[in-house]
Amino acid sequence: MRKAFTLVELMIVVVIIGILAAVAIPKFSDMVEKSKEGATKGQLTALRGALQVYYSDNEGKFLIFTSSGADVTSSFKSVMVPKYITELAVTKLPKTGCGEVNTVINNSPATNVSNTGGWSYDGIQTSQTWGDIRVNCNATDLKGNPWTSY
Repeated sequence: MRKAFTLVELMIVVVIIGILAAVAIPKFSDMVEKSKEGATKGQLTALRGALQVYYSDNEGKFLIFTSSGADVTSSFKSVMVPKYITELAVTKLPKTGCGEVNTVINNSPATNVSNTGGWSYDGIQTSQTWGDIRVNCNATDLKGNPWTSY
């Protein structure tokens, strides 16, 4: 009666485990990147919802900021947190080169994105996109769509 594995049997098991690991590890890293994207898209939806509630509370007016391209993070937070959102989330932008920050830049979002990461909010009252908020990054997501298209 046989009580042990042969060296050949052990080597076959090691090779099979190696093949499985070679397939599973890249899939796992893709899942981490996709989860970061999903978190950013979810936060963007939450910010847009909070801005709509603000709009309703203020009789049809969004937040107004006069200087285009300015960092308005502290002003944005002072109005929105904690009444409309619990915190200003960090953008998680894998493989884009854009920073993972929670800043708000006052821009016309579709045209003046600065690629510093964070959020791009259009607080200029005369703009056609006044009250719009987007991800502050011109790069594309994992599906090839520009972040400014969301």
